[in-house]
Amino acid sequence: MRLTLRTLLAYLDDILEPDDTEQIAKKVEESEFATNLVHRTRDCMRRLRLGVPALIGRGLAADPNTVAEYLDNTLSAERVGEFEKICLESDVHLAEVASCHQVLTLVLGESAEIPSASRQRMYQLASHVDAPPVQSDAMKPAPAGSTAPLVPGTRRAKPEVPEYLRESRSRFWPLAALVLIAALLTFAALAAFGPPALRERLTAWTQNPAKQAEPETGEPGQQAAAEGQKAEEPAADSSVPSPEANGKQPAGDATTPAQPATTVAADDADAPQAPEPRTPSDPETTKPVTDEPAAPAATVSPQPAAAPARVSVPPLEGKPAAPPAKGEMPDKLATEPAAAPRSEAAAESFGRYTSKREVLLKFNPAANEWTRLPSMAPLSKGDRLLSLPSFRPTVALSSGVTIQADGPALFELIGWTDQGVPVIAVEFGRMLMLTVGKAGNSLQVKLDDHEVQLTFVDAESTLALEIVRVLPPGKDPEATLGPLAADLYATSGLVRVRQGDVPIELQAPAHQVLLGNRSDRMPGGEFPKWVSSEGLSDLDRTATATLEPLLLADRPVALSLGELSTHRRREVRSLAIRSNAYLGNFEACIDALNDKDEKTLWPSYIEELRSAVARGPETAAKVRSAVEKQRAADAAGLFRMLWGYSADDLKNGADADLIEALNHDSLDFRMLAFWNLQNVTGLPSYGYHPSDPAKARSSTVRGWKEKLRQGKIVPRAATAPAKPKSPSKGAEKAPT
Repeated sequence: MRLTLRTLLAYLDDILEPDDTEQIAKKVEESEFATNLVHRTRDCMRRLRLGVPALIGRGLAADPNTVAEYLDNTLSAERVGEFEKICLESDVHLAEVASCHQVLTLVLGESAEIPSASRQRMYQLASHVDAPPVQSDAMKPAPAGSTAPLVPGTRRAKPEVPEYLRESRSRFWPLAALVLIAALLTFAALAAFGPPALRERLTAWTQNPAKQAEPETGEPGQQAAAEGQKAEEPAADSSVPSPEANGKQPAGDATTPAQPATTVAADDADAPQAPEPRTPSDPETTKPVTDEPAAPAATVSPQPAAAPARVSVPPLEGKPAAPPAKGEMPDKLATEPAAAPRSEAAAESFGRYTSKREVLLKFNPAANEWTRLPSMAPLSKGDRLLSLPSFRPTVALSSGVTIQADGPALFELIGWTDQGVPVIAVEFGRMLMLTVGKAGNSLQVKLDDHEVQLTFVDAESTLALEIVRVLPPGKDPEATLGPLAADLYATSGLVRVRQGDVPIELQAPAHQVLLGNRSDRMPGGEFPKWVSSEGLSDLDRTATATLEPLLLADRPVALSLGELSTHRRREVRSLAIRSNAYLGNFEACIDALNDKDEKTLWPSYIEELRSAVARGPETAAKVRSAVEKQRAADAAGLFRMLWGYSADDLKNGADADLIEALNHDSLDFRMLAFWNLQNVTGLPSYGYHPSDPAKARSSTVRGWKEKLRQGKIVPRAATAPAKPKSPSKGAEKAPT
């Protein structure tokens, strides 16, 4: 079975026969393009609000009926190739085709379960519909001696099978019949009204067809003489040298009959095909004959040559795609020929970056800067990769495992184990992992000094991984490296987790804590929202689409993000500021805390700064240097508030310092103090807003001082948090 887009969709929806499923799975595993397309198809189907083709449109791409015709196998063969090319280039059309195919598979493949009571009720409704309408005078007795005519009941029309449920009918036979009828009519006209010589030849041919088709018989010597006479006749094409021109007779056995042509179906590339006739430009035809005696002809009939494998569309690494034969449906996913043994350089290849509209950065140690990877860029051992906020780049490893980052993530391609299992080191981030067409595929994840081997037991197993660096409240981040907290979510199939010697098998849906403790873990085994959906707002999605084309691959990303930090659109400016913080540039993020126009985004900037100081002493030192550069006078107090506060800190006087800072002259100081009070205690705002003038703040600060006097400025774990009050109409929403 050939690997086309239609067969690939059938394979993904599990409607193929077992033998065909095994063949397609093997071809997907062998073809890098097909593997990437499978991951891209699943990613497109998961993306919310991706869009659909226009309801009213013209052309192959704009007309939504094209999807229905393609799935119904009624789209003309010459348009199938063009439409599949559009699907390979457009995520909207690929998602539409894959989703519709999945829906049809579920609707047509599974019979609906109808309760017995509902079935009986529908039968009763049908009998009522078939009955004649009730007349108002139906109960009146008919006069004697009169017979009323019977009114036939209105019957419903016989239901017809929908077009998409009917078997596809071939359009070849009506055309062939039309051509045959035209040929017969032409033959009859020539036989009746043609020239006398032509009519005599037609009459002789029709009266004795067997004699015309009878092969010549005779002695081998006579046949050879006849062939010699034919060879002396001038050739039709002077470009082909005759045997006499070289002084030799052609090699071959005159008694061997010609092999009959073999007809091969256009859709069956696995079946053997007959060798094509050689053209005058064929080097084997124009090869001069040497002076050596010709070898005797073989008595065994030549085996037909296998159909050459064609390169997938679009071609990989510059390989030209062979044009399809006339009348044959283009094979968009035809597998590549068998690969030669990998060289030493190819053996170091880790995989490929496959996303087109996403952003993935690679660290360049020589230039000490991050650069953007172009789409389909190869990955090697030792590459250090970074995903930015709101982006979801995809990496396809050579082993068949696909990794998709969800937002900010930093990981490194370490190498392979002795068993050939790829090893990656993850410092932080959220990741979705899956394997296609290869059950038992494994990946080893290194988390600090811990190693976890993940095995996708099923061919369709998927999992989500979240790694967070936890900063203990009140600990100096420049002196202490916070521990890692890692959580694994098995979303489909069976996943085997090995930590040490004892493996654990997780049947989806399942949650497994790998490392550390976190206070924000989902209760009761619930999955976070990002595991099953994008979780992006409309503004974030717009900012991502605007920022992506502005980050060029041949320009330092930090320079581009620094320029975009002053973008006129707030959502684009915010995304650029937060993204630049992951490259070690925190000045714009600190400046935003002192800007009233950014007050709705203050909580996100504070979270970015806190996560930065938690990533390690080196990053914490960069944050402190940026604070000292921007706010030299208050740098120590501002940097201290980024650590957080423990219960001991509050008992030792930090609670009074935070409440006193609510009346500080600097906006960023008041903002960080208020954020810590609410984040630590969980208490409501009591009407306080950091951007209010001093007179308005003085009255609201008294509420916090009263809580301090009552001893309620304690961590939220020690007291029941109060429900925050709704902000009054017209007032700004207090950040939480």
